[in-house]
Amino acid sequence: MVNKMAKKQLIEDILNKFARVKKSSKTKKGRFDYFLLVLANPESKYKTIHVAGTSGKGSTATFISSILANSGARVGLNLSPHVELVTERIQINNKPISAEVFYKYLKEILPLTREVESSVGPLSYFEVLTGLAFYIFAREKVEIAVIETGIGGSRDVTNVITPEVAVLTNVDLDHTQVLGNTIEKIARDKAGIIKLGIPVVTGVTQPSVQEIVGDVVSKNSSPLYTVGKEIQYVAHTATPAGSVFSANTPWGAFQNLEITLPGLFQIENATLALAAVLAMKNNLVTQEAIRNGLRKAYIPGRFEIIQKDPPIVLDGAHNPAKIRALLYSVQKLFPDKEICVFMVPKKDRDMAQIVDVVTKFSNNIILTQLEGVPIPGLLARTTSYFQSKVGVAPLVFTDSLEAFEETKKMLKTNEVLVVTGSFYLAGEIKRKGRAVTS
Repeated sequence: MVNKMAKKQLIEDILNKFARVKKSSKTKKGRFDYFLLVLANPESKYKTIHVAGTSGKGSTATFISSILANSGARVGLNLSPHVELVTERIQINNKPISAEVFYKYLKEILPLTREVESSVGPLSYFEVLTGLAFYIFAREKVEIAVIETGIGGSRDVTNVITPEVAVLTNVDLDHTQVLGNTIEKIARDKAGIIKLGIPVVTGVTQPSVQEIVGDVVSKNSSPLYTVGKEIQYVAHTATPAGSVFSANTPWGAFQNLEITLPGLFQIENATLALAAVLAMKNNLVTQEAIRNGLRKAYIPGRFEIIQKDPPIVLDGAHNPAKIRALLYSVQKLFPDKEICVFMVPKKDRDMAQIVDVVTKFSNNIILTQLEGVPIPGLLARTTSYFQSKVGVAPLVFTDSLEAFEETKKMLKTNEVLVVTGSFYLAGEIKRKGRAVTS
């Protein structure tokens, strides 16, 4: 009998084989279509909601799923990336499936992945996980699944579904090597999830992006609902324990809605989720389900406060837009605290922008790297970026867990520590049990 920990390791060992295989982007779409075919097209057996955007996708999808689950539906939720365990990516009624269930279904589809490989080439890690999620949702008889894109929209492997609603959270520069080097190019790719006649709910703000989304919506004869236009919200209170807000929508007004996910940006994510659920045809979601769903929603690694005094905030923000929103919220929610940023640098392409963002909020920086995956020279180059920007070199540790322990010891009562730069860093901290909730 394989115990729980052994199954978790087996799962990782199996999936890591797919992670190591290099793929041809030219065959990606056909390869995944064929994979779904041999899985008997599980994605066609339930309704879906599709969520794309640069940031806020996971939180918005989680809010949507929580509202629907609290309305009595059996709801699948497919997220990426995970923080601690890969099972977090596949949830039913906002609970990750167990390692036992995950392993059972993974074993069932492995022969089919080999059939795909022999016919059209090897599948990627993300393709296997997405196909597995679709398969599990069908086998577990969900009524509706909320699907978060991986990268982009039109070329994303999740873009095989025809959803009840398409949600586009926002657009900023990210994954430029894949999606394009301008916001407009990225926007057009992400808008690729919009389908004929399907309602679209969006939080995009830039006029050029709104124009692109409007153009795609018009070509698809889709109803469009935009935060700041047809959808409005007002924040009443925002604290480290959560927020209270009200929203006006084409489907009615909602007063004093509560969320327990902290961060000012979560108010907009919750508003988008509310609108997405209301935009569904034949929507029967009650006020009670909306209120309970928003209040109960939880997602790890997103403004997660893992210590209260002095505060430590864990967040997987990894691009300039996400880090800006994170640090702005930290500044507003902890106005009497100095911000200390503990982070892993990304690849060089975004680092200059990230340094510009971080140094607007803090000069107290600690740099580290992920366990077992150092990028040669990146720490040194990032250190130079920070030093040239603020005149002071950041502290540098090559061991992330040692760095976190040392930083906690140095943390003063008038400081708030923000751990960011990668969901995998957040996972390392939590998985090793080094973060102690006070």
